[in-house]
Amino acid sequence: MQVRYETKVGALDSFAQVAADHQSSSTSNLSPIKDALLGDPAPFTSIDLSAGFAHDKSSVEAFVENLFDERGQLSRNTFCAIEICAGSARALTIKPRFLGLKFSNKF
Repeated sequence: MQVRYETKVGALDSFAQVAADHQSSSTSNLSPIKDALLGDPAPFTSIDLSAGFAHDKSSVEAFVENLFDERGQLSRNTFCAIEICAGSARALTIKPRFLGLKFSNKF
């Protein structure tokens, strides 16, 4: 889900945006038996924020991705056969919190 608000602040075009991504469940293997050995990742929600200004051909944007630094797991896998290595499964997680500024100029 994403919500964006755009308005004018003086001569500047401006915006503020919030986005939420939620994963309620995920299956790491199509085989129910092997998936049960890996276990399913827990549900998670990630929130992203951004805001910026633009004038003529230039713009600046500040953003934060994964605001609350949620370490949501997308999937799980193993280095070898699941039946052997399920106890040492690896988790594929989402990116940790990431902050930044973007400056752009159109030519």
